[in-house]
Amino acid sequence: MPEAPPGIWLDNDRFLTQTTLGKLVIVNTADNTRTKLVDVPATFKKGGWDLGPGAMGFTKLGHQQPRFWKMPDGRIGYEVDELFVIDVAKKTWEKSAWRPLGGGFDVEADPDRVHKGTKYFEPIVAAVRYRGKVIGESPRAWMSVPEKPQVVTTDGHIAVVDYVERPQKSPLLAVRVWTAASEKWETLDGWADSVIGWVK
Repeated sequence: MPEAPPGIWLDNDRFLTQTTLGKLVIVNTADNTRTKLVDVPATFKKGGWDLGPGAMGFTKLGHQQPRFWKMPDGRIGYEVDELFVIDVAKKTWEKSAWRPLGGGFDVEADPDRVHKGTKYFEPIVAAVRYRGKVIGESPRAWMSVPEKPQVVTTDGHIAVVDYVERPQKSPLLAVRVWTAASEKWETLDGWADSVIGWVK
């Protein structure tokens, strides 16, 4: 995953960040103030690659922690091995097992990674839901970031860049699409490593 700043801009003046793990604050650049927002019970759980004694390494989701982003519903995602959903206006937080993708879709926030006994891991496969019902699995939907989108949605439609198995050939990165109208997945022809969005 690309490196991300340890926080996120809420507007032109306010930056949401942390003072230490789980202690979230809002820094206001207009009046040079810092205000406590919430404390969440975030803890570091070593996982991913072992970079040596004392190294932070990567979380089991494959990124350096923490990670902040704006969710489709306007709340803030704060991910530190677990997903915490932050409502800035209400100054509240909750843990979530599912990460909202927009358009009625969400993906498992903490898919399991199976260790093989080496420094490498089996692919992570995450469940994908539409309006609360599991519609399939994806090895890449959980790793989408704005800099390189792996999944895009609109109401009732989702497109995911996934590895697609091919007879007697290596897996290929291609776009898989699911729609509420057909209720099934289809793979588009051709190679792709990111998606942009839906057009009419």
